[in-house]
Amino acid sequence: MGLKDILVLMDGPTHVAVDYAVSLAGAFDAHLTGADVGPPVRGAQRVPRFVVEQQLADAQRDRDARSVSFVESARARGVTGETVAIACVVDDAAKQFGILARHFDLTVMAQPDPDLVLDDPMLEAALFGSGRPVMMVPSVHRAPAAFERIMVAWDRSEVAARAIAGALPLLKRARLVQVVTVDRKPPEAVDHPGFNIARHLARHRIPTELKVVTTTIDIANTLLSLVADESTDLLVMGAYGHSRLRERILGGATRGVLSSMTVPVLMAH
Repeated sequence: MGLKDILVLMDGPTHVAVDYAVSLAGAFDAHLTGADVGPPVRGAQRVPRFVVEQQLADAQRDRDARSVSFVESARARGVTGETVAIACVVDDAAKQFGILARHFDLTVMAQPDPDLVLDDPMLEAALFGSGRPVMMVPSVHRAPAAFERIMVAWDRSEVAARAIAGALPLLKRARLVQVVTVDRKPPEAVDHPGFNIARHLARHRIPTELKVVTTTIDIANTLLSLVADESTDLLVMGAYGHSRLRERILGGATRGVLSSMTVPVLMAH
């Protein structure tokens, strides 16, 4: 079992998601597809047709240039790649992206602007509309994909279980996987949070360590502090969301991690 088909949302001039995705695809000998969502071309009834046609031609030329650059950059590092264009209708692009992501093992995206985490339609579509795991890459991240030390946030939930299942190919490459349970009070002496999931990973021959943390601060900051203290390469966790009419709004811990993350985070809902 491994990653063989990876999608990345092409992320403009910073390229943090694309660079990480290329290194990840190279590590797993996977095919890489770049989802290209260009700027919307806006026309109006009073705008001459030739102006709209010129806008469309310019947008297509820019998209072709991005595609060539993407494929050549991937090929230079031994990765086969291609791009898929997503029609730039503002209200529909995110939905198309979420549907596209259903057809891949994993989607890679750059960390959203912390001020826009609650209102990022592409992030929402990937996390809650794809049914697949999503790898978020910090905006400051420049290193290639690494899996030596992986931390799993475990709270016995369905979303945490899905995140572990999606991360299994990465977990199998780790030198150490820490299964961390964060609680507001010390566990009872007879309770062993995480024991069953650690045993499950051990049966996959994954070196696993259990860690139960009692905290007085919020879960997101507790996890991020542990990540820094343990020199973690990757954090794996479930993504929570609450209904907001027909949309989703990120839960507190999910939002907190996405806003302040310093290492890549694999999430699943």
